[in-house]
Amino acid sequence: MNKGIRYAPINYTSVLPPKNESLKPEVSWNYEVGLNQPLVAGLNLDVAAFILKGEDLIEAVPVPGRVPPVQFQNKGSFLFKGIEAGVELRRGPWRSNLGYTLTDFGAKTRARAGSKLDVSAGATLAKLDLDVSFQHVARYFAADSSLSAIPTYSTFDLRAGYGILSWLGVFASVENLLDRQYDAFVDLPGTQAGLYRMPGRSFTLGLNLEKR
Repeated sequence: MNKGIRYAPINYTSVLPPKNESLKPEVSWNYEVGLNQPLVAGLNLDVAAFILKGEDLIEAVPVPGRVPPVQFQNKGSFLFKGIEAGVELRRGPWRSNLGYTLTDFGAKTRARAGSKLDVSAGATLAKLDLDVSFQHVARYFAADSSLSAIPTYSTFDLRAGYGILSWLGVFASVENLLDRQYDAFVDLPGTQAGLYRMPGRSFTLGLNLEKR
């Protein structure tokens, strides 16, 4: 059990156009119970259930006649409930993870995905690292009270790295490997909040420097 306090950042009270100098801090209580259990050598199970209760949640609220027509305000209480489960396997050079999160946000579903599945697998072979990851997002809405459903989507990412020297490595990655077209909700202050088309397949090349 723990208590959290989030004070309104200065851009919410003094900088951004929807600013509100009278914002109160968000206060939350989190209650969680979980189990972390090795099943066999190299295989570990992690399960947790949680309840998050709070009040004075800070949100951008429509205010007709105002410029811009929104303002940051404390919007009452909230109650989130969820379950998280994960399985991790490590055997020799191989590794894999499977994780699932199911969350009930009550009426406050705007921009919050209620179901996430993450799967990854990889290996370290001498100086070469290989990883592939998968994510599936569902129960995703662009409005509160589970309105304006956003289509579910799945993505694959691929990454490879190679150690050239003890302090120098190179890597290459491909995000959205299958070039899926999908939308995500970006909750920006004011009228810019809404659905945005996410990038298609993208490539990254880089160096890793590590001082020892």
